[in-house]
Amino acid sequence: MLAPLLLMVSMSAAPSARVLYETKCLYCHSAVVTEAAVRTPAQWKKVVASMRRKAPLLIARGEARQLVSYLVTTLKLVPPPSSKPRAATVVLNSPAVRETAPPVEPPADSEGLPGAADDATSTEPSDENDRFEGHATELIERRCSKCHTLSRVYTKLDTLDRSLVTLRRMRLKPGSGISATDAATIERFLRTQFDTR
Repeated sequence: MLAPLLLMVSMSAAPSARVLYETKCLYCHSAVVTEAAVRTPAQWKKVVASMRRKAPLLIARGEARQLVSYLVTTLKLVPPPSSKPRAATVVLNSPAVRETAPPVEPPADSEGLPGAADDATSTEPSDENDRFEGHATELIERRCSKCHTLSRVYTKLDTLDRSLVTLRRMRLKPGSGISATDAATIERFLRTQFDTR
């Protein structure tokens, strides 16, 4: 009786950052290519944002934050710390008395990633938003993969307008299995995933 309960809990839990990396980044790229790149945290943030623009349904907004954190802190795909000795400062015109400047740490962003504070407008999503995104993503994958490859879904639904029209059209197909509740959930998710500026 305890085993089915544990299985249900583990299935409802959010995927680990490693699983996200493998299912999202390695969906299009090989690990050899991805892990050969070395970038600053701010650069990784821009790369993941760029990938989101190409396939907004593949990488949800909340997942982007987790992917950047995984690339920076777990895989450590960042430049090594500078090994250059810091220049000494002469104090009181005496070569015997020198003071070394304290190390300067790059500013951290809201997720605590060093050097990625360039996005001051980012807001920390709540656990409820993360759960909703996970549920909606799973719903899209389950419903759409009945008739299409996920590659087609992720690459063809690249704008909000196209996605909403396609959702409404697919819902009317016999056997789609997309209920009114499913359609409302998916539409709400789509509206949160596309930049509509």
